[in-house]
Amino acid sequence: MIHDKLTSTIRLTNFINLEELSILVAIKLQHVSKSYQGPVIEDLNLTIPTQQITALVGPSGSGKSTLLNLIAGLTTPDSGQIWFDEQPIFDADQSLNCPPAKRQLAMVFQDFALWPHMTVHQNIAFAIETHLSKAECRKRVEWALAQVSLADYGQRYPRELSGGQQQRVALARALATQPDLILFDEALSALDPQLRLQLQQDISALVKAHHLTAIFVTHDRQEALRIADNIVLLHAGQVV
Repeated sequence: MIHDKLTSTIRLTNFINLEELSILVAIKLQHVSKSYQGPVIEDLNLTIPTQQITALVGPSGSGKSTLLNLIAGLTTPDSGQIWFDEQPIFDADQSLNCPPAKRQLAMVFQDFALWPHMTVHQNIAFAIETHLSKAECRKRVEWALAQVSLADYGQRYPRELSGGQQQRVALARALATQPDLILFDEALSALDPQLRLQLQQDISALVKAHHLTAIFVTHDRQEALRIADNIVLLHAGQVV
């Protein structure tokens, strides 16, 4: 029933055939499969265009988060190939598996994943301080906080922030790494509706302003319709 409702909703939108956008390819998956006790992702082929937001939607258990983790490198596919901008980053046949740290991506999670004993500034700096000077790191953190309208919050601790502010910090931390790709895994589902709506607008604006590619996993089809340029409907581990 959920599958039918999602399908009928998406048919009413300006649904883009991602296979026709191969000139704009940022991410391409071919014959990707992943099983645990049984198949979760099964012989999946998908092309995701660059510098746009693509939402992954579908019922619980359809493989949305697993697919995101396969792209991130947090989970290893059983078979198939994955390319970023025509460069292979995973190939089961060639035993190629680029580690997550070298995939030029950042992730934003539902639970914010902030260190409670660190200030906002320290939380953001943690991801970049090993390869920047102290002065460069400070400037990058200040820049990232300004992007999410939290310029004056660097010395606060996560416990002193609202849920929406904590998620903005998580987004600032992602931007600070200057990624090509940002992955959002149910990133707004813990927030109240008004905050979700505001952050949907902010995320969309930031992705476009910085010419990023984003993949947004959500169980909320209305959220997907509001935030995404493209929608991919998954069902039983396959693209519908």
